[in-house]
Amino acid sequence: MSHQGNMTVLTSDPAELHARLAGSLAAFTDCELLPAPLNASAVSANGYCFGGQMVLELARQGAAVAAVTSFHGEVRARVCGACVCGCVRAGLLAVRLPTRAHADAQVCCLLQ
Repeated sequence: MSHQGNMTVLTSDPAELHARLAGSLAAFTDCELLPAPLNASAVSANGYCFGGQMVLELARQGAAVAAVTSFHGEVRARVCGACVCGCVRAGLLAVRLPTRAHADAQVCCLLQ
């Protein structure tokens, strides 16, 4: 299966994808292998390309992370449903090169 096919499979079930994102964050923050308890408010989520889209989705779901950084992630795609006003609690940085005519407009859609 191609990378595009894998992304389509993952994004075709928003509830499952949201559960996976939340589960991944919980697995990281609750890891018993860490030498000391993790301060969840100091955690950042970073991603490139599809990972960048996913960390933005995580922020849109109101995840308890301090910051989200997306490099070349699809900022206008909303996989897991509409963002409720005020749900984004993390600081955001979305870096996307304007490779398409609508790239600038995507930044305006980031928090919608």
